[in-house]
Amino acid sequence: MKQQLFDLLVEKQSLSEFVDSVGKLLHIPFWVMDDSFEIIACTHNPSTLPYEQKLFQDNTIAAKALHWIQSGISGEITETQNPIHRIDAELETSVVLFDIVYHHKLLGRLTFFQAEDDLKDEIVILIAQACAVYIRNENMNAVSNLKDNFLLFLLENRLDEKEINDFKNSMQWEHTGPYSLVVLDHDLPDTEKTGYFKSWIRHFHNAYPDSLSIVWHNRIFILLSKKNLSSFIHDIHDLKAGISLPFNNLMDIQSAIEQSLYALQKGNHTINMFQNVYNDYFMDILKANIHSDSFILPEVMDMIDYDKEYNTHYLETLETYFASGESKEKTAKALNIHINSVKYRLQQMQKLFCINPEENRAAILLSISIYKNL
Repeated sequence: MKQQLFDLLVEKQSLSEFVDSVGKLLHIPFWVMDDSFEIIACTHNPSTLPYEQKLFQDNTIAAKALHWIQSGISGEITETQNPIHRIDAELETSVVLFDIVYHHKLLGRLTFFQAEDDLKDEIVILIAQACAVYIRNENMNAVSNLKDNFLLFLLENRLDEKEINDFKNSMQWEHTGPYSLVVLDHDLPDTEKTGYFKSWIRHFHNAYPDSLSIVWHNRIFILLSKKNLSSFIHDIHDLKAGISLPFNNLMDIQSAIEQSLYALQKGNHTINMFQNVYNDYFMDILKANIHSDSFILPEVMDMIDYDKEYNTHYLETLETYFASGESKEKTAKALNIHINSVKYRLQQMQKLFCINPEENRAAILLSISIYKNL
């Protein structure tokens, strides 16, 4: 059997031909998935089609990949150096699973069906080693994806304006701004993310063929045009997203990276827009670079100190007044006090601290915000 496998490796020109021939030799159906769980080669006689139809009839590849990862099957295969033999309850048949690895890098996965005890581990390992040869050769001979490289070079700040235009012309990519940069992440362990992310991107490309996406630093980065953003947001389910402010010039993408990553980190929702954490971002910058309290207006600081000493509520009243659109009625309702109490407190602010909410509003609001974020 070893010699026959070696002869096939020498004779067959492609992974698909090799897999089909091995399937006939063993009389066992099996397929090869790449590292994003995409089937890249399978046997036809015997055929894997019934298993493919059963596995994917109700799910996308990305959804199925996430299920395999979260169920622990993917990790179980990766952690062992020997093929795993098991009964697949979903397919109601015996399977043998094994990773295709080259120099500790995962290239793909083997799955054999109706595999009984006569399929020895050493044969599975030999087939995996042969598949690694084909996959490496085909990857090296593949034409580079210009779109992936373009986005990677943008993210790494390696392109000037002329080079950006040259790339766009080469790709015949005619999109103009405004753009949004989206960063996606998942709470999977880092070792499990890459395969799922690549699978998710394949599904994304089918829906948004003109958008750019790549897995970079163990997250998904997507460059979207504004017209696609709203529909894209509805397609995010299992992932958490940080989304930058719109921008027109691709040379500004470094700022968009910072914005989308900050929104992803700071936000508590599935979709996190940078504009919703805009104030937090600048407060963090302020705290990191200067003695923030020195930028609080003296009259506001006097009011804060007065509240602390005399247990008054001027700061709370002023905050609520601004938040209520400077309506005394709404402020009174929010604080559950009489409107005359609101009027009195506003008068006292001017008398004691020279604070007039109608004047210098922006500086007062910023001072309160700085104090709250100290």
